[in-house]
Amino acid sequence: MRIRVSSSTHPDALCWAGRTRIRASRAENSWWTATGRLSRTAAFSGKDATKVDRSGAYMARYIAKNIVAAQLAERCQVTLAYAIGAAQPVMLEVDTFGTGTVCADDCLAMAARHVFGLTPLEIIRTLQLTRPIFARTACYGHFGRAEFPWERENRVQALRDAVL
Repeated sequence: MRIRVSSSTHPDALCWAGRTRIRASRAENSWWTATGRLSRTAAFSGKDATKVDRSGAYMARYIAKNIVAAQLAERCQVTLAYAIGAAQPVMLEVDTFGTGTVCADDCLAMAARHVFGLTPLEIIRTLQLTRPIFARTACYGHFGRAEFPWERENRVQALRDAVL
């Protein structure tokens, strides 16, 4: 178990504590998608792809869709949590709600870490978030539209290989 006391080099880091230190994003491959934000300083509506509120939610959706497309679960929710100043997520959790077909949820989480790059830079590159696409998310929502890169199901075989 690792306890992260202060992952920031900001001079005022001691005033940042508790709930403001973690940014969590989660997405479920189902008819709805939940996004959670435990940070008061960033917004899902922001256009800066380096902020994991938005990009983390997109990556969580991308992972969940690929897990279901790989037939490793019938339903899947992925939760990512990041600490300010740390590139890798401090948590990646997979919940299949008991519908996993091959292995337990923690096994799928380890496979996801192996298959998907989860640093902000890797997310930006994978999902092509430097392109001007955010205006299109303002109409008809962020999820469920094939035009967005996080809706692709192109890591299916890599996930199967990582699990099996």
